[in-house]
Amino acid sequence: MAGKCSTIGANGIFVLVCLAVVQLCSAQTVHVVGGSTGWTVPSSSSFYSTWAASQTFRAGDVLEFNFTTGSHSVATVTKSAYVNCNTNSPLALSTTGPVSITVKSGTQYFLCTYPGHCDAGQKFTVTASASSPAPVVAPASSPRAAAPAPRIASKSPKKSPAASPLSNPA
Repeated sequence: MAGKCSTIGANGIFVLVCLAVVQLCSAQTVHVVGGSTGWTVPSSSSFYSTWAASQTFRAGDVLEFNFTTGSHSVATVTKSAYVNCNTNSPLALSTTGPVSITVKSGTQYFLCTYPGHCDAGQKFTVTASASSPAPVVAPASSPRAAAPAPRIASKSPKKSPAASPLSNPA
């Protein structure tokens, strides 16, 4: 019985480890936009594009825009609006900081709608790959059956061929 319990215990630990790996592989990453600078008018117009290029984005990750309410906004816009810094018709607009936005698969465009901020470089794009698929976890093996008991030869007396009904002619 002790052998069976230790096998079940080992299988249980294996399952828990596999579940932990699945959780780690599917966990989202929170990206603080601009790092310690946050979401503000940058000192260089390439600041946010450089920051974004240093990140790896996956669908399901979270963008954290840290800014002071009343000083900035976060707009999700089309590619055309992004290129032209057109702030008139955003797809989504958040004006109260901080803002958390979940990244979708594909390319998304973000900018600040305050006058002059986008033109000064307060904008960036995110291209995210699909979420990494959850690893396939092999089912835990079932406890091994106990080996069959060894056969013990019977010590019954041998019958003589004469006693066999097949050996007597009819």
